[in-house]
Amino acid sequence: MEAQLKQILNFISEGESFLITCHMRPDGDALGSSVAMAYILEKLGKEYIIYNQDGMRDDTRWLKTPKEIVTILPEKLPSHCIVLDCGNETRIGKDILPHLPKMKILNIDHHRDNPCFGALNWVDQDSPSTGRMIATLALAAGLQLKGPIAEALYLAMATDTGFFTYNSATPECLELVAKMMREGLNTGTLIQNIRKNWTLERFQIWGDIFKSIESHHDGKLIICVINLEVMQRHNATREDVDGIIAALSDLKGSCIVSTIQEEGADNYKLSLRSHGSINVQEIAASFGGGGHKNAAGAANLNGLEAIIKKLKELALKACV
Repeated sequence: MEAQLKQILNFISEGESFLITCHMRPDGDALGSSVAMAYILEKLGKEYIIYNQDGMRDDTRWLKTPKEIVTILPEKLPSHCIVLDCGNETRIGKDILPHLPKMKILNIDHHRDNPCFGALNWVDQDSPSTGRMIATLALAAGLQLKGPIAEALYLAMATDTGFFTYNSATPECLELVAKMMREGLNTGTLIQNIRKNWTLERFQIWGDIFKSIESHHDGKLIICVINLEVMQRHNATREDVDGIIAALSDLKGSCIVSTIQEEGADNYKLSLRSHGSINVQEIAASFGGGGHKNAAGAANLNGLEAIIKKLKELALKACV
């Protein structure tokens, strides 16, 4: 790893300006990693832009950023691009895709199916989050893990490990959090910021959505369809339904839990979670998607009944 970190620091040293980006609809890991990377570049005296075509989520606006996250690309692109937590380049968004060949790309990620699309790639499938990797890079760059960068890294690591409850939460990850706590990180306040932001309307939306829960294969497979009509009736956003799949994972006896979210006319997004040795990344791959062993998904799927039928067949084989 030391040699790889040295290569990355050389990449940064050689560049004059950087575009920091991550996947669309950034989750805590993608956002926290992006902001932490910005603090690294700030410390190293580099010019940079933090970009995401969907911008910052409303429930993460408490996060301190060294610069505003922009949603529109500048007319003059930086010479270098750092792509974080992105399983493949198409997930960065359609606006930036045509411009990627013009920039030298550093790809840092922990997804199993990352095709290593950068000029320089650091893909660690065993890392619990991209944030853990950025924390290691920050230390190699001589930064202290305290203050706003620690808050960004905690957001990244905590949310991608289910607040350190998933099997992916490694001792190294927990040791980094302990190190940040010794430097003054207040995890109690951060957990309040991250989790205690629900509205009564959100509870009501979830109540309606939970009516669609189906149990198959003696409770080993759970399917929840998030209907567009329900979303529209409640005037709900995508953020309002984030977390449903994590809640489903607590169902007793379940091995695979899934949500199938209707995103348009005959357009669905499949999300999958599993426990232990069951590999839902393989199931997602059969739908043209990808992800991690215990957390994966696929988008732009058609035919709800066909999706459910195929999912039931694949899950039956996986749960044997």
